Amino acid sequence: MSRAGVVGLVLLVVVALLLSCFRITNLDLGGHLAVGERILATHAIPDTDFLSHTFPGHPYPVHQWLGEVALHLVDRSAGVGGLILLRMLIVLLAALILRRTALREGAPQAVAAALVILLLVAMQPRFFVRPFLATLVFLALLQSWVRDYCAGRRESLWPLPVLLAVWGHIHSGVLFGVLFLGGTIAGELLDRRIRSGTRTRQDDARFRPLLLYSAIAAALPFATMALINPSGLKPLVLPFLFFTNSGFTSMIGEYRPVNLATDWPFDLVAGLLLVGLVLRRRRVDFAGLFVLAGFGFLAFRAVRGILPFAVVAAPVLAQTWGGLAADLSRRARRIAGVPSTEWAALLVALAAASWAGSRTLDGTPFPFGFGKDAKHYPTAALDFIETHHLQGPVFNTDLWASALLWRFGPERMPVFVDARLEAYPESFWKEGYYRVLQAVPGWREVLDRYEVQFAMIRRKGGETDDRIGDVLREDPAWGLAYWDDHAEVFLRRDTPHATHRELLASGELVAVDPRRPGSVMSLRGADARAARDEMARLSAINAGAFLSRWAGAAAALRGGDADGAVRTLEDLSSMREARDNAAFLRTRAEAELVAGRRDAWSALLREAGGDPADPAELFDAGSLLSGAGVVAEAIALYRATLAVNPSHTDAMNNLALLLAQRPEGVPESLDLLTEAVRRMPEDPYYLASRGEVRLAAGDHDGAREDLRRALRLLPATDAGARAQVEGLLESAEGK
Repeated sequence: MSRAGVVGLVLLVVVALLLSCFRITNLDLGGHLAVGERILATHAIPDTDFLSHTFPGHPYPVHQWLGEVALHLVDRSAGVGGLILLRMLIVLLAALILRRTALREGAPQAVAAALVILLLVAMQPRFFVRPFLATLVFLALLQSWVRDYCAGRRESLWPLPVLLAVWGHIHSGVLFGVLFLGGTIAGELLDRRIRSGTRTRQDDARFRPLLLYSAIAAALPFATMALINPSGLKPLVLPFLFFTNSGFTSMIGEYRPVNLATDWPFDLVAGLLLVGLVLRRRRVDFAGLFVLAGFGFLAFRAVRGILPFAVVAAPVLAQTWGGLAADLSRRARRIAGVPSTEWAALLVALAAASWAGSRTLDGTPFPFGFGKDAKHYPTAALDFIETHHLQGPVFNTDLWASALLWRFGPERMPVFVDARLEAYPESFWKEGYYRVLQAVPGWREVLDRYEVQFAMIRRKGGETDDRIGDVLREDPAWGLAYWDDHAEVFLRRDTPHATHRELLASGELVAVDPRRPGSVMSLRGADARAARDEMARLSAINAGAFLSRWAGAAAALRGGDADGAVRTLEDLSSMREARDNAAFLRTRAEAELVAGRRDAWSALLREAGGDPADPAELFDAGSLLSGAGVVAEAIALYRATLAVNPSHTDAMNNLALLLAQRPEGVPESLDLLTEAVRRMPEDPYYLASRGEVRLAAGDHDGAREDLRRALRLLPATDAGARAQVEGLLESAEGK
């Protein structure tokens, strides 16, 4: 092996392991593990739903029973880390098989590694821990055996039926194997017709066994499934249900058509193939073209198909780009005995791998490392449910079903819905689940029908516009018991479970809206202190929560504890959620300002994208300090606002009210308010402010005139301001 080949192989191994080492993110793994556990416990494949409390016993064909058993065994013996290691091994094995295929199709060693690296980069968004991932290895292996046989590099095809028979029970992705065999046979038949004069008897003799073994291999998954699985052949035809059902495809992101503007993995592979076919179209055999066309169509119809499409693209890329590299190598000047094109290919692969690797290490698009992703598996919320012995039935978003099933199992916590769309009547999704999720009229009746006792939903509305979180918070029949960065837990007040009632009585959360935690910045006094206390309780439950600690620091700042807020915010600044978070940086800047460090405020404000010299920023800073009682600095900032923008009437008003707190400041205060009223004669708030200052200065007639006019102009909806003006007017008229 050349030095470039060795470097390419090492780079390929590193990239394969790196791109597949990320936390569990898929939303169906908990269900897979529960099915695998049930099969081992009962020694039977279930054919009805046992994961939900909404449709227990409803017919459900299990189409990946052997894969689910395997995943459960790995989880039971090695835990989450074992599942991620299994994924890494599958991806690495598939990468090595694809490299071997590329080499046998004529690609130089380093070029073969480079092409496979590019395919891995394209496939990474589909590297989920689920039975479907086995398709990556099985299809690569099937392709390698069949192409070797067709090229005369292999004499036996007996492993084909065994491979597809096992594959069929691991996942219905075996249909990709059947499609591959069908495309290969069609390509060989076309080749026989076009090249009939150049084919040999040996070619014809090899075709008959290929046809026979392909037919047996394609039939075995169906035959064995019909014998073993109580659902018969339904599991293997299930994928066609998704492709033909527009309702399901609209709900499952993996079954949406490719968007060429955003789905770069498909664009990458398809673009390389098209350019390669233009440059070296005569090198590609008909079988490869037939297979590629079929898989390309499926990938275009559903992004889930990008993974098998990339697998079957490997030999065509090797024939075209690999052949081009080989041709150029024979003509190019050699560097230290190594073809220059190989090093060029490695540079391209290294650039792609470096880009993908940096994104992976940065957690884009998936969080690098072992364990479960908190966005999909909120451990602290599950701990809260377990610690407080919350009992169902539960309403959960489909996002949390896997987490609930994985933690509690279907016996302890059957879910409302999970990721298996086909397990529920299609009408239930619209009339049941989405009616509740979107808080459409009738949602209460749905929850009553299924006797739901608590709800675990997303903290923030998702793509499906789950308004239910906002509605439950305002509904007197429900109370919020817990929330964190990702999840909310609501309890029903009239529940028969005493533990639920006691939890709401002692710890209901009412001070901060979890979906709008920034609203804490508008709180003052007792409200701010209540918010601070609630956030402290939440932080004690989940010390790693970012939002509740941030909201708690903001509440502490509003409650007068600027130094405590600064310390908390400094601690939070090292968390990933704080990175490039402009709103968080602004909170830090405000805390530093109230704590008396204006230079730190300026620096943090600039980092957040603001300008400390902007009159709007100066005015907001003055308002913050005024509310915190830092009067002298607030006055300085309002003066700075007017120095930059002399027509800023709000700054005139606020500065005037602060100046009027001292007798010597009253004349300037009245001048400022008179100028504000001159500029905005119909503004009731400026009139009210001038009336208040005139009253304090002893000008009762002027005060009455301003206050009466302000009262006429104030909107009826601003009850607080009207009450304040009425009180001032009563005082003025009594003088």
